[in-house]
Amino acid sequence: LGIEAANASSDVTATDDKDVNAQVDVTIVALTTDSDGRVTSAIGDMAEPALTVMSDGNIMAPDAVKTKLEQGDSYGMRGASSLGKEWYEHSEGFCSYLKGKTRAEVADIPSDGSDADLMALCTISIEDLQKAALDAMAAVN
Repeated sequence: LGIEAANASSDVTATDDKDVNAQVDVTIVALTTDSDGRVTSAIGDMAEPALTVMSDGNIMAPDAVKTKLEQGDSYGMRGASSLGKEWYEHSEGFCSYLKGKTRAEVADIPSDGSDADLMALCTISIEDLQKAALDAMAAVN
């Protein structure tokens, strides 16, 4: 299991008349490897929990945060995707692309979208998924 967390808040300064949202993007990749350290299976997910710091100093948090996999088709990315895919389908494409790769090969995947084979499966930013996969592979080796 590998986890990558990134601060997604740009301005976290509350004032007397302005609430602030503080968000962290948490990307998780769980994978298995064979005895040679090659990926045999992988699944990637992401959650974007946010807190609201209100101008009166109180903090509000959502009752529950659904991950992008849990949101499924309701995430609403399909129309914006050049492949006509929802987020979970892009994640599945990235994870299938990992199969058979070693940690060094996963590290060498260009995150700029220049790999044509990966682009046929996944056009979302893979940077955090890649970091989480590398974290998971480091834990195994």
